[in-house]
Amino acid sequence: MTSRRLHLAVALVRLWTRAYTWHMPADVRDGRRAEIESDLWEFLQDADAHREVVPDVHLYARLLRGMPHDVLWRVEHAEALRSRARQRVMGAAAVWTSVAILIAVLWLLPLVRQDALPSTLSTATPPASAPATPTVCPPPEAAALISRSAAATVAR
Repeated sequence: MTSRRLHLAVALVRLWTRAYTWHMPADVRDGRRAEIESDLWEFLQDADAHREVVPDVHLYARLLRGMPHDVLWRVEHAEALRSRARQRVMGAAAVWTSVAILIAVLWLLPLVRQDALPSTLSTATPPASAPATPTVCPPPEAAALISRSAAATVAR
């Protein structure tokens, strides 16, 4: 027994289901739509068993009574998806940060090797033949200038 009014009620339930699952991920959306389709199929198969209420009226009542639950389902799944998206973003940030640190370490590692450091930063001890204090020798031009000024001072 499928009347035009019952077909309209089924169409409205399907339309409502499409509306509140719109823009959901495919697996979540398709799962919910399949669940509703299964419920509709079972209802239509047992429509003759529910003689106390006209089937289309019963379906309209279930639609109206179920709308708040459907909206709540949508909100709960949207929050779960946002938290999953947040977890993916945090995971990606952790991976990229680790990669950046690894690249920085690999880039700096050759620069901090012992033989690549300047000799003043080296922890190696100076050779025994080296003097304890360095001797400062002026450049040759300065030595000539000093000797001329000393000669001029002696001549006065």
